[in-house]
Amino acid sequence: MVKKFKRMCASLFSCTMLLSCFSGLTVFAEENQTSALTQLTESEANYSISDNVPESEISFYGAAGDLTTEEYGKDIEKINSVSEYYEKADIAQKGVLRFSAPVTVLPSAADNSGSVYFPEIGNQGSTGSCNSWAQTYYQFTYTMNKSMKRATTPENTFSPKFTYNLVNNGVDKGSTADRTFNVLKTQGAATMEQVPNDSDYLSWSANADVWASSGNYRIKDYQNLYYGFGSTTITGPKDPDLDVIKTAVSNGDLLTYTTFVYSWKYKYIEENAAVPENNNHIGEYIAVERAGNSGSHRMTIVGYNDDLWVDINGDGVVQEQEKGAFKVANSWGKGYGNNGFAWVSYDALNLVSSVPNMPAAVNRNNIFFDITRIDAAPYDSDSDIILQYTLNSKARNQTKIYVEAEKNGKKITETVTPYDEFYSEAYAYSYDGTTSENDGTMCFDLGRVIEGLNSENFKDYTWRIRFVDEKADGIKFTVKDAEIADKNTGEVFLFEESGPFILDGNSKTLSLYSDGDNGGNNAAENPVTIYYKGYKTPYIHYQIGTGAWTDVPGCLMTVSDEMSGYTHKYTVDLGSSEYANICFNDGNGNWDSKNGLNYRVMSGTYTYKNGIFTPVQSNEFRLTGFEMTPDNGKVYVGDSITLKTAAENFGAEGYLSEFVLYKNGKQYAFYPYSFAAQAVMQMNEAGTYTAVAHVKASSDSEEITSQELTFTVLEPSENTVTVYYKGYSTPYIHYQVGTGNWTDVPGFAMTQTAEMNGYTHKYTVDLGNADYVNICFNDGKGNWDSNNGQNYRVTAGTYTYVNGKFTPSGGNVFGIVSFDTVPANGQIAAGDTVGMKVTLKNAPSAAVCQFAYKKDGKEQIIRDYEPSLQVSEQFTDPGTYTLIVRVKEDPDSDKIAYAEKSITVLPENSKSVTVYYKGFSTPYIHYQTGTGNWTGVPGISMASTSEIDGYTHKYTIDIGSSDYANVCFNDGNGNWDSRYGQNYRFETGVYTYQNGKINKIA
Repeated sequence: MVKKFKRMCASLFSCTMLLSCFSGLTVFAEENQTSALTQLTESEANYSISDNVPESEISFYGAAGDLTTEEYGKDIEKINSVSEYYEKADIAQKGVLRFSAPVTVLPSAADNSGSVYFPEIGNQGSTGSCNSWAQTYYQFTYTMNKSMKRATTPENTFSPKFTYNLVNNGVDKGSTADRTFNVLKTQGAATMEQVPNDSDYLSWSANADVWASSGNYRIKDYQNLYYGFGSTTITGPKDPDLDVIKTAVSNGDLLTYTTFVYSWKYKYIEENAAVPENNNHIGEYIAVERAGNSGSHRMTIVGYNDDLWVDINGDGVVQEQEKGAFKVANSWGKGYGNNGFAWVSYDALNLVSSVPNMPAAVNRNNIFFDITRIDAAPYDSDSDIILQYTLNSKARNQTKIYVEAEKNGKKITETVTPYDEFYSEAYAYSYDGTTSENDGTMCFDLGRVIEGLNSENFKDYTWRIRFVDEKADGIKFTVKDAEIADKNTGEVFLFEESGPFILDGNSKTLSLYSDGDNGGNNAAENPVTIYYKGYKTPYIHYQIGTGAWTDVPGCLMTVSDEMSGYTHKYTVDLGSSEYANICFNDGNGNWDSKNGLNYRVMSGTYTYKNGIFTPVQSNEFRLTGFEMTPDNGKVYVGDSITLKTAAENFGAEGYLSEFVLYKNGKQYAFYPYSFAAQAVMQMNEAGTYTAVAHVKASSDSEEITSQELTFTVLEPSENTVTVYYKGYSTPYIHYQVGTGNWTDVPGFAMTQTAEMNGYTHKYTVDLGNADYVNICFNDGKGNWDSNNGQNYRVTAGTYTYVNGKFTPSGGNVFGIVSFDTVPANGQIAAGDTVGMKVTLKNAPSAAVCQFAYKKDGKEQIIRDYEPSLQVSEQFTDPGTYTLIVRVKEDPDSDKIAYAEKSITVLPENSKSVTVYYKGFSTPYIHYQTGTGNWTGVPGISMASTSEIDGYTHKYTIDIGSSDYANVCFNDGNGNWDSRYGQNYRFETGVYTYQNGKINKIA
């Protein structure tokens, strides 16, 4: 068997391709679930397998593709059961189902790879395009041709290169499944004949006919399939938790899924008299486990067989738990596995194997996740009323096109594909994938703006096309021409203004006015006019009175400089209504909706910023700004941030501000109301944070205004420049990484810090792949320190700067790495004890720590400065506490590193639900008290506990005045236990929970 495998490997590697950035043999791309792509070294890619390698360690290498699962699966419709499958599978597709009625008795085997609709096994080569191969090449080709009842041929097989090049951000590090599906839904796909596959991952087709014809082939929708919850979901081939996947495959669906393929463990299918089905598959490869998170990859389920057996535990005995497997197709050519296919044991879907006598697994995980089916849209279902445009730029990544249709004062706006997909600011290329200026001619069907658009109603609308260059950098964006062509009638419509015209950091709108009497050009008689500042490309989503809401995302607001300090404008005609309900978004899924309550506005003219509508010439108290320093939206672990509010029209006493910091849906830091308009905190954990500011005009005011902002804390890379600065009192750093673009003037405000004695501010620049950064400083008021116009050039390292001199500091800066509490959930019952522990960096032996807590504005020292880095404290009084740690390098030092966390102590007699849990190894609890709001996804990390034997985690929910809490659980990585969407209801009390079973113990 091993010799056979070695021959297969030799065949596989003989087909390798060259990567553009390396010479010699292919360096295969590897990825992981949550970080950027890494690449295997040449020696890792060209491994050999000796004759004594056990079968359980057989592995295959081929190009994988980057999949960021946090981006995938958002707002996707879910199928949890067979009945939901038949309810949600497209009715248009049911005419070609293998079974004319819902399957009640599933066949023991199905294989769609033998269908005339299934394409030949393909090879993605050296690019990380696995998503597009699985979803475009296999799944979409098969589903589209099946819906058209035409056999798949090389001419009508769809091109993975077409979709991959639109979604890879201009770098060969893979893509996300969701973005690939979005292109297939909005733009469609070209065929392999039109866009042949090769190693070019940058170019877009410049042929307008390709773009026009691709719109004829699109998906209508897609859904995720779930096969059950728990550690050991599948216990045999007839387990009902397999039914939803097997039903889909039996009915002729191909399913795509995500896995970590480099972590698969394989065995061979062996002969056994008790399993005659094996005789047809002797020696074929079958995956029995995923033991790790290496090689994130998208693949395709094509069939299944309940009767196949693999000796998973190696005892030679046929056990029911070892039977059954899915047949999957890979995109590494026919040299992979079983002529391009492999089997995957049903048991590999389990987090814990169901097979008897198995040793404890190491790093075992579910082998499938994000399993997805699709429905094809009917062929040529677009309107065939086409916007066609020719552009020229060498930075397609900073250009956008928007289409707006207006009728009777209602505006509908769409972003033109591919510009809603390609958003990276780091990789600037022209349309042909080069760095030179080149033309690109593309098309967009206007039926994607107005559903049911045809040649008759097209003229009822006013059409506007807005071309945007998002960055003023001297790189010209030329619009050479644009027109609308009705392919049904042969008519061509020209805009009021014709090209060419040039943009650089600005925009231009072309208008085509309707001929009908009901066009959108009449002045509003009962208007709400809003001058807006917020999102860079804001959409307004609104409902007039109790009428219908505009379609998501709403209407693109108009760029306007009419009102100083505001960037956009929009007018809503209320008609006979008294008000409009309003929210905003950026067109990319980020919303400002007053936390779901929306904003209600009467007729009039308003300014809007940071959650506040202000009537023009109003003298009311309002929040005018909420800012963070540094203001670039990201900081590094160990850095301090400053949150600051600004308001106007308040009394002599001043106004009060409260600051709350959230991470992963739970409170991370809290600063209660005070007259201080700012808060400073050190960030000791990497991640994405949301900072919320609440302000009120006086201490007795009941009206609270809020605003939030989001930022990222990064682990510093090895290639960074950190500058500790002394000079201007409010310094800005203006820089250019390598030969890239300079930051916008005046640059970024530097962060106040006391980390380095004698220096007042700090800033870190990530060099990426560059060797140096050019730097100058200014005070934000026009005074510059630029080395007499020569600027300062600095390579990677940590420096101090004063009076024109950069001095290497060695980077040994004393500080706090983390401040942790046990329990870590931020919530305890009265009488419980909290453990606190601080971790330091570059700490001398003389370092001392002070632990304290603050409640109701009063601080209490738990233990004053002593060498120990941890302490415990019992809390008996209910309320919200701020836990504080202060650290000095030695007892006499004036420099203090500071961190804090918040906890809530619940009253002993409060209405609460306590859950002792066993299940996921890193469980999160997601809950709703009564009919209130749910916690943010994924919920709150449960605290480790050993209080009750057999249960690993605990959480207490304060249900307040409610009688119950609705609860579900997840592992923080997208795997959920929600009682198949029904959730679990807990009433007041103490419970244990395991495998879907709730037991009340108090």
